[in-house]
Amino acid sequence: MGEIVSVQKTPLGTTIQSGQDVKNSFPRTTVKESMADRRFNVDLSTDQIWQEVINQRSDQSDQFEDRSLQSLRIARFFISSTFKDFTHEREFLVKHVLTELEDVCRRFRVAFYECDLRWGIPRDFGDNRTIGVCLDTIQQCQLETGGQPFFIAFLGSRYGWVPDVSKLDATLTSKHRWIENTSITHMEIIRAALVNYNKNALFFIRNEEILGQIPEDQRNDFKENDPQVMQKLEYLKCSIYQTYPLNQIVEYSPIIVHDKGSDKFSIHGFEIIQENVVKFFNDRIQETFPLLTTPKSHDKFAYVQSLSSQFQGRKKQLDDINQFLLHNKNPFPILTTDDTKSTESSPNTKTVTSNILLIHGKAGIGKSALLSKVLTNLVENPDTYHVMYHFVSQDPDSQSQSLFLQETLCELEQFLYPDKTNANTTGYSELDCRALVSKFEDLILEASTRSKRLFLIVDGIDYMDKDEQHLQTFIAWISDCFQTSASTKLVVSCGENDLILGRLRNLSGVSVMQLEGLDVSESKLMVEKYLLNFQKRLDEQQIEILTGKRNINIPLWVELCCSELIKFGSFENLTSKLESIPDDIEQLSRNILERLLNEDESKLLSRASGYLFCCKTGLREPDLRLLMGDYVSKTPLNAKNWSMEALSHILSSDDCQQYRLDIVKYFRDFNSTRIDDRAIQIEVPHQLQQLNKLGELVAFLKTHKVGMKTFHFEKSRWLKQAVCSRVCQKNPVSETQLFVCVYCKNSMTGLGQVVRPNVQCCVICSGPTFEQFGSKDAWFCVQHRVMNAPNCSKCFVCDRQILPNMEKTALKKCMSCNMMPNQCSHLPNKRS
Repeated sequence: MGEIVSVQKTPLGTTIQSGQDVKNSFPRTTVKESMADRRFNVDLSTDQIWQEVINQRSDQSDQFEDRSLQSLRIARFFISSTFKDFTHEREFLVKHVLTELEDVCRRFRVAFYECDLRWGIPRDFGDNRTIGVCLDTIQQCQLETGGQPFFIAFLGSRYGWVPDVSKLDATLTSKHRWIENTSITHMEIIRAALVNYNKNALFFIRNEEILGQIPEDQRNDFKENDPQVMQKLEYLKCSIYQTYPLNQIVEYSPIIVHDKGSDKFSIHGFEIIQENVVKFFNDRIQETFPLLTTPKSHDKFAYVQSLSSQFQGRKKQLDDINQFLLHNKNPFPILTTDDTKSTESSPNTKTVTSNILLIHGKAGIGKSALLSKVLTNLVENPDTYHVMYHFVSQDPDSQSQSLFLQETLCELEQFLYPDKTNANTTGYSELDCRALVSKFEDLILEASTRSKRLFLIVDGIDYMDKDEQHLQTFIAWISDCFQTSASTKLVVSCGENDLILGRLRNLSGVSVMQLEGLDVSESKLMVEKYLLNFQKRLDEQQIEILTGKRNINIPLWVELCCSELIKFGSFENLTSKLESIPDDIEQLSRNILERLLNEDESKLLSRASGYLFCCKTGLREPDLRLLMGDYVSKTPLNAKNWSMEALSHILSSDDCQQYRLDIVKYFRDFNSTRIDDRAIQIEVPHQLQQLNKLGELVAFLKTHKVGMKTFHFEKSRWLKQAVCSRVCQKNPVSETQLFVCVYCKNSMTGLGQVVRPNVQCCVICSGPTFEQFGSKDAWFCVQHRVMNAPNCSKCFVCDRQILPNMEKTALKKCMSCNMMPNQCSHLPNKRS
């Protein structure tokens, strides 16, 4: 078979008419030309298990009809198969295929979980609890999808483990009468796909011909030898063919690859699995969860909810923040400023009012999760107060300080003028940062006069785009706007960035909370909750190993560790895996990245990682996707983001060179409004300097429409690396002084400037030149001198000859570009 067929047929061979519901169209008789008859020589009417399934169908058909899919929006993919013989397929599915479906779910704002029960049921669970976990997990999937769980099943030549019926509880066997003498795999398929017709089920049937290629001593792991068990497997396959249309069943023949000199082998050729899973479930996700067309604010809050979903513990911190915001009590130390330094006063020892709370701590300590939990608690009472919030990791533009102020101003006006008659609906895109801060002050002052309290929560302020020159403006909206009224309060989080944290701590009247790690009991709860989302559990010994790690109190380490465990598929080696997990985040990130790169046969992840490592300012996800795809035709490609520290140990210099060339082409040559000018001005010079392409660096800063707008002090820093290093003796016979003619001296083009006439421009960086600030005449050395007629000069801008009786003006170098006295002013790619 091999491919999903385009014409859907019922198991009885009849084409489904448009609009026909096949949910309860179960076969009652066997048709001679059906696929089941051609494939199997069995009579299902003699199978007791099948008859019990048929009897239970009428009881189950409407059980999940009233579930609201739009409110849940959860896609939990259950993977069913025997274990030993499908290790390779499961590994490929979990590590390569389901990640694509996760991207699809993210696009449709659907929570994605995978249920791969190769491990997760502790050893001390008996048969009853083991069966209960499997069936209850499927029931949870059904409850979340209206009885149509996302289900992927693999069947080969093994029937699987059959529990001893004498050890099963009577309540379990009476509830599911088909359990007796049934394998776990068969039970899963019955519960998810045979008791109810499931349009979200996809079956893969492996061709039995591969058995002949497997070494004889290992063949028993891939096939049954008992004739009665083999017949049960045939009954199971036949019941699937009888129940499902052909577009939900895929037969495939993998490739066996033997290792030279040993009996070991591996199984490959799973492209057909990837193609069918992605195509089938992409369509099913879109039909089950239509794309939401909700305002951006809904996306923002959905992001906040995803952050808070794994939050555990920190009851005292939540209570203290609640006291600060809602009850005007301050349990935090308050910064007080004298003439020379900042100190912290103990809480409740000074009668200093504080409307600003600064939460700081090292990266990964859980600041974002804490603020997300605070926010989700606050929104439960919208009538008493209004909450505005901003998380810098919520979308690609969230790091822009200007966009943050513009969006916050618009929301402030909607809060102040709910009828919108006076609100600014056009935004503030024309205002610069200082003007935005000034407007922000005015609106916050007005908000402080309202009876309804206003809270603003900003997470990750140290990650907003800024430079040292505008740092004071960056901090101004905090220091100037929230010092007047207790009805307006600000909660802001910051990492241990010395520059930003230092400025924030210098503000008088700021309450401070330093966030520490979780305690062991909180970390244990976080691990259990995270794994339970994927229906996995650790036994007590394994939990003890994990909680004994040095960084177990760091939430980011816990999340990275759990996400790596989810992808691990060997129950027998799980304890060893836990023992081998590194204690620190850096090494753990490196191990994860190396695993991903080793498993990435397409090398796309290597490219993505290379671009991220080489970029000075980092890459937004949309830019990374376009850069990896075809940005000219605007065709993006998926990519992942990983640790820069780990990448530096993996990428070769040759790889980096090609990545840097691609980054230059993307930022410099791709004319897209998506790319911020400031990012171009930082990224292109950095990459060209790393590539040692100094001529292109000069051309970019002197002639490119965005490069020319670079701050002149930054231009000077870049161009000083390209300028000739020789010293001029100012000998007019052997060297050349640079002049500009009367026609060009007042022109505003020629030296790479945006404003300012040539006569006032530095010949190197196009910045202002003033003799009182150290500007000097510009010269070319002997090697770069310009050949002119005797007593004549040549205009540096237009190349006109300047005769002795004609007016000319000497060009200058600014103080920044004249750090070495009398240095030659020649730049590559510039006329000499």
